[in-house]
Amino acid sequence: MTEAAPATGPAPEALPVTAAGPRRGLVLSGGGAKGSFTAGAVDYLFTRAHYFPEVLTGTSIGSICSGIIAQARTPAEFTRVTATLRDTILAMGTPGAAVVPQAWLQELGATRSGKDIAAYLEAQQTPPPPPDPDLDVDVLAPPAADAGPGPHNLMSLLGSMALRPHILREMRAHDSSIMLFDPFAAALRGEAADSPIAALDVAAVARPGLDVRLTVTALNDSCIRYVDQNGAIVERDARTPAPGAPAPGVIEGMLASSSVPTVFPPRRMGDDVYVDGGIVQNIPLAPALELGADEVVVVLSEQRLCPPPTQDYATADALSVLYRAESYVAFFDQQRRDLEYADGAGVPVRLVEPIVDVVGAFDISADRMRINMDYGWLRACAQFGDLSASNLAAVNDAADRITAARARLLHFAAGDGSSHPAFAESVASARRQIEEGLATFADAGLPVPAEAGEWARLAVPSA
Repeated sequence: MTEAAPATGPAPEALPVTAAGPRRGLVLSGGGAKGSFTAGAVDYLFTRAHYFPEVLTGTSIGSICSGIIAQARTPAEFTRVTATLRDTILAMGTPGAAVVPQAWLQELGATRSGKDIAAYLEAQQTPPPPPDPDLDVDVLAPPAADAGPGPHNLMSLLGSMALRPHILREMRAHDSSIMLFDPFAAALRGEAADSPIAALDVAAVARPGLDVRLTVTALNDSCIRYVDQNGAIVERDARTPAPGAPAPGVIEGMLASSSVPTVFPPRRMGDDVYVDGGIVQNIPLAPALELGADEVVVVLSEQRLCPPPTQDYATADALSVLYRAESYVAFFDQQRRDLEYADGAGVPVRLVEPIVDVVGAFDISADRMRINMDYGWLRACAQFGDLSASNLAAVNDAADRITAARARLLHFAAGDGSSHPAFAESVASARRQIEEGLATFADAGLPVPAEAGEWARLAVPSA
């Protein structure tokens, strides 16, 4: 990936990124397919803001993004890698390209457990469309009696597996997860010729000029560690070598950092066994500061604040209470503590974060992921727009409204809500909100993606 240089010296676009100014850090959080937001934000940072990091940290999908980005060192390389990142995130949604189900899961078929797991995964794929803030009626609202699959559907697997003894035997042999990362691992290693996912150039990742830390959670030693750009494991201080040999390598670090417990199997590296880094540190700001970053951009793929409750937990069932406590309250409080690490460091932090929930953690919809990428682009643009506080709030709100309207319009294009009397009015409202949001960006003197003029024109039947 080395750029050609003329005889008189290197071209400006070929110069490696150096510490001529502040030591820039880029921090990428976890969030599964929600990392499509990160891909869009990174596109803006590299191609428009020319923000090129010297310190790069990631957790879970943020580690996958970081591994891909870490192949770059020069401005030209950072610009090119944005396309690779987008293509990889989209390709990961292709069935069989990145993950496959365990054999025992395929055997479950139409059993109760199989249906429960399918419902669980589908619930993680498709978040409910946001309601229209300008209308009193929501044509996309689900029926009141349809609460959708509950949060503990996956747990029902434990109680019903004995219905098929041969499945139980298979599960006991491979019971550490319901899915496997094997296709993704093979693609990154260049062992899958027909894969839409590009192989990772580990030699390029290891070049000088960029300190990389991929967050992993050690199950045996009960601590956070990192895999660096050389593929070695280091301790929580981001520098001290961890025990165990040989070094697992960057690709194994990307996979371990993304191995959500129960969904993917844990991975043995060195003297320990590792799972998703987001279990302990979903926003790896701490290692970026430990490595000397004195200017940081943090890109979140998940919301920063805990969503409000959807039921009265004083009367909720035990599993719903557990799910709220562990998956929401504990997780979002951990994110708050991750960000507080910068409070005493005196380091300026720019936060690029989503408010609108466009995709699910295990989403496979390329259309929704493209909308989320554009959302990340718009939100990053707002943060680098040199705006007053009031104008920044207005532009961020415009990005949110554009994205929510595009998500609704995508549902309308699929025919959802078409039988409702207010369908045509709802379609018109979504189109109007997109156009008004783009006008807000124009009034602020900010760019928008090249294809933004087509967003409000998405074809919708019978509207």
